[in-house]
Amino acid sequence: QIWQTEVGPIEGGAICNISIPIPNNVLDLNNVLFGDVWLCGGQSNMVFQLNRVFNATQELKDARKYTDIRFTRIKRESAESLDDDMDISMVHDWKQPSSFYLGQMSAVCFLYAKYIYDHIGVPIGLIDSCIGGTRIESWSTQNVLESCGAEREQLNCEAPDYIYCNKRLYNKMINPLKRNTFKGFLWSQGESNTAWHADKYTCTFSSMIDAWRSEFSSNSNTNRLAPFGFVQLST
Repeated sequence: QIWQTEVGPIEGGAICNISIPIPNNVLDLNNVLFGDVWLCGGQSNMVFQLNRVFNATQELKDARKYTDIRFTRIKRESAESLDDDMDISMVHDWKQPSSFYLGQMSAVCFLYAKYIYDHIGVPIGLIDSCIGGTRIESWSTQNVLESCGAEREQLNCEAPDYIYCNKRLYNKMINPLKRNTFKGFLWSQGESNTAWHADKYTCTFSSMIDAWRSEFSSNSNTNRLAPFGFVQLST
């Protein structure tokens, strides 16, 4: 069952319990923290886990004091078809930095949140939705591929669960999130396109950014010009 509700402006840092009546029951959401939510996507450098950084022991210990940062991770799945009523699949629910799961969280994503929180003090939610070794075509919409002439498909795309094919990761790991309001997006990807449509990457990447902003702002209160931070490989 798909449902949606909109909560009016609430000051960052507020913590609430929310009760939602449903047929023959009540859905309780407890310890809900209000702040900015960021979506972290892409491939290997975004996937790289916090427990693998050089000073991982200290970083994991230091992270425990950032109780205003919450995080979750999306399961690495694909879908052949676009379905706006498809549910999102999470590895785990929202966690605090004291959780065992923090070590498996994207290092870039979490360390970015720490830096921003230290400067502005607004609680931050992080959604890790990325897969290593993936090309930008997998994270793109059909319109992006057509407008950039990047419709040529990869090998093995007859397999329904093959994650590296056009649109499939967007369909399953990005599109189902678009009804949620995001402060912005973080992205690290590109190396898997060095030998595949590299000449089209200038078009596909900029068009993908436009498409994500358009889809999210049309379906939620995400700003049409929401920040899209990215890491670019050197030449």
